[in-house]
Amino acid sequence: MSAAVEVGFIFQCSLCGSYSVYAIDALDPHEVSRRAAGCASNQKVLQRDVHSAEQELLEVIQARLLVGGSRSVTAYAAGEEICGQSEQFVLLPCPACIEILTGKLFTEWLDDKQNLENPTPLCPHVAVTFSPGELPPAFTNKSAKWCLFQGVGPKDLEVKPPNRLPAGQFRSLLPPLEPAIRPPCWQKEGSEKSEPAEVWEERKQLVSTIVELLDTYTGEIEQPSKTQVQDPKQRKAAKAASIPVDRAPVLGLRVPWIKELCSAAEEAWAQRCEECSKAKERKTSKCTVGAKYLKVPVLSFVSEMRPLVDAHTF
Repeated sequence: MSAAVEVGFIFQCSLCGSYSVYAIDALDPHEVSRRAAGCASNQKVLQRDVHSAEQELLEVIQARLLVGGSRSVTAYAAGEEICGQSEQFVLLPCPACIEILTGKLFTEWLDDKQNLENPTPLCPHVAVTFSPGELPPAFTNKSAKWCLFQGVGPKDLEVKPPNRLPAGQFRSLLPPLEPAIRPPCWQKEGSEKSEPAEVWEERKQLVSTIVELLDTYTGEIEQPSKTQVQDPKQRKAAKAASIPVDRAPVLGLRVPWIKELCSAAEEAWAQRCEECSKAKERKTSKCTVGAKYLKVPVLSFVSEMRPLVDAHTF
């Protein structure tokens, strides 16, 4: 490894349900070499020492996302399963939500130099996992391709530049109850609009309000707690529960009211399906137990979400 290699993760926007890949760290060859020298059993550094150092660094990077907060990292280190929704969110630009806000394709928005003077809208994202009891899979960017390096997930990712991940590639692994929201600017000219303009205006206003609230939100950023693990098989996982403060800051913000919105969206979906129980049973039976992702985007039920946001009842 002659140059630093970007390390990225799959993130899903809780508002529109779309997927993106973002690099949050990198494997630096000098840092790997120093760690490998420390791992070596003798003066000669072997390839297995380098591989072990890379794995240790990746565990530190994975733990920065704090899946479910420090409690879940501690549980992971103790060998317990991690499942269900979390209050932990990472604030990132969402291409689809930006398209809803601006009415422009994301690539056009990026090319507009005037946007350099304005703050980029940041939406709450979850770091996706594909299996219970696992930290988010880490992908490395080599030769302009994102490939799985550590963890449980797809072997490689289909990426639509600059960082958008088509949801279809996850449909069998992360089956949704409601599909990701497709912005109106995606529609071809002359095609019939699936939803009225007022619905899109409500969605635009809801995204704008949530982005503004998050811009001033000062929720708790959880620091991972150290866990004593005696079982040798669990020591490797326990290292993920201790992140060196002098290396990189923890990612993720505890936002309980966003979690409440996500839960309310699933409840709204269930209520809508009460009269068609067979369809509900067919869809819910597909869901992967223990995988961490959003099955129902908040914007799928914008009229139900608006009063919750306005009233701050969470």
